[in-house]
Amino acid sequence: MRLIKLCLCAGLFILPGQVNAAFIKNGDNTITDDTHGLDWLALSVTAGQAYSQVETLNTGWRYATNSEVENMFSMVFDGYYDTNPQGYSSSRENPYADQSIDFANFTSLFGLSNDSSTADLTVQRSFGLYENELNQLTYLGTFFQQSTTDTWEVVLGPNLLGNFEAMRDTIGGQTGTFMVRQAAASVPESPSLFMMLVGVVGLFGSVGSSILWSKSYPNSARVNHTL
Repeated sequence: MRLIKLCLCAGLFILPGQVNAAFIKNGDNTITDDTHGLDWLALSVTAGQAYSQVETLNTGWRYATNSEVENMFSMVFDGYYDTNPQGYSSSRENPYADQSIDFANFTSLFGLSNDSSTADLTVQRSFGLYENELNQLTYLGTFFQQSTTDTWEVVLGPNLLGNFEAMRDTIGGQTGTFMVRQAAASVPESPSLFMMLVGVVGLFGSVGSSILWSKSYPNSARVNHTL
């Protein structure tokens, strides 16, 4: 009996809406970063839009800052910094341990910014533009190429070298733009609400049993343990 009441009361302390995954794919071309409280817009939405116009074209969204992009990248590609100071990691050049997994996760979350595949060759890009700490336009993301004889995966990181200012006003290019907004407040999920209600019932049940004991046996000695 005591164990049952402890389990019921424990429902009060379950955090509602808690999700283990750092990023949640919402199914509406948005991705939620629970860690930093941000929603990200899929690169497939801004693909081909000029960086200089993308904020106007996507109401309610703003350009992601350099630190926000780097934080996101380090969370998705968490092994990249250990072995790849050169600005990219290629499956043809000693890739880091989990590169293929991280590659697939990023592409699944953010979608493609360009697909120029042909019948004989698959070529897909998932690139996002942003301004670095020097306010210079740059990009990062993934490149995938597959033929009948070879598969090539490349991860481009935040320290990619080059001058990409010419892409600021380019329309119809091969990149999207990293856009964010403040995530909506977390709403308790149904299972969590149920457990909270169960906890409340358990708590009141425990208090009620104590009151009933007092009224029924006013002169009896208290039991030396909790029911």
